[in-house]
Amino acid sequence: MTATPSPVRNASKREPALWLLFREREILIKNRVQLLMKIEETGSLSSAAKSIGLSYKAAWDTIESLNNLSEKPLVTKATGGRAGGGSVLTDYGRNLLRAYRTLESEYRRMVGKNGPVMDTLRHTARALDRFTYKISARNQFFGFVENLSTGLVYTEVTMRISENMRLVALLMREGVNALGLKVGTPTISIFKATSPILAGGDEPPKTSATNCLPGKVTEVRKGRINAEVKLELEENRILTAAVPISSISELQIKKGRRLYCIIPPSQVLIALE
Repeated sequence: MTATPSPVRNASKREPALWLLFREREILIKNRVQLLMKIEETGSLSSAAKSIGLSYKAAWDTIESLNNLSEKPLVTKATGGRAGGGSVLTDYGRNLLRAYRTLESEYRRMVGKNGPVMDTLRHTARALDRFTYKISARNQFFGFVENLSTGLVYTEVTMRISENMRLVALLMREGVNALGLKVGTPTISIFKATSPILAGGDEPPKTSATNCLPGKVTEVRKGRINAEVKLELEENRILTAAVPISSISELQIKKGRRLYCIIPPSQVLIALE
């Protein structure tokens, strides 16, 4: 019987950092990094997508996901937007690519050692690994636990999503203990597109809900019964809401309109890196 070649012996034929750190999710990391590299090179999402065989929509959706799951946005719009404007990497995005290239060239040489370089490589690996999550819920936001308010049964977990944006989740105390949540813990906040309630007006609506996020409509997709509304929040975060088709006319939802997104804390789930 012919022995199956050891993956360790064949590691030199593959990109070592990707293979060792991400295992079967290597291709997911590689595709996303390639897209970022091409955006850096061309300054155009359309050109970047074409060069790696992605549709413009697939590339756009990928960037939305990366920005939501990143500690800081990786890509920002220079001009235009979905219609075909320029796209550029943020300073954070360029730094991540620089760290990724270091990861590629240094991992094998540094493996087994410790120190500042390896700490940087491990941090980059965790940041990249975050982009491989697959889940059906449309809204996923990276953040850090900022506060825990514990009651007899439930704990309110406040997560800092960006400098001025917070999300609160209501979890059973047992769940908080099982996750080992504490101030500073990196988290992914998850909620379905059906969770947000949209409201208009110049001022935030009066509501008992803790989560009320302002956003600007960037896209409306209408179906026969429901519509999908995408809103840009702070720091290029994109929130997706599914609403009844009647809400489009009732709230005068259209591109550029500012709305408030109300998310009940009980609808927010928490995942760890």
